[in-house]
Amino acid sequence: MPAKTTRARSKKLVVPAPVVQEGPQRPDVVLLTNEQLWSDLQNRVKVHNYEFALAVRDLKNTIEFTKAQFAKVSS
Repeated sequence: MPAKTTRARSKKLVVPAPVVQEGPQRPDVVLLTNEQLWSDLQNRVKVHNYEFALAVRDLKNTIEFTKAQFAKVSS
């Protein structure tokens, strides 16, 4: 009796087409002018100077308070 042979069925592979990705899209924003940036910087420096002056004042008050408390304890 002859041997049975089976034929392998070839399956067609479906290869998806490569996805072409576009580069990053530029956001739709309004850019500030140099004058606006300069004005913003000046305002931020004013706020910084004000807050720094308050911090220095608070630090001086803290030092004076600590000196007074130390003098009470030392006496």
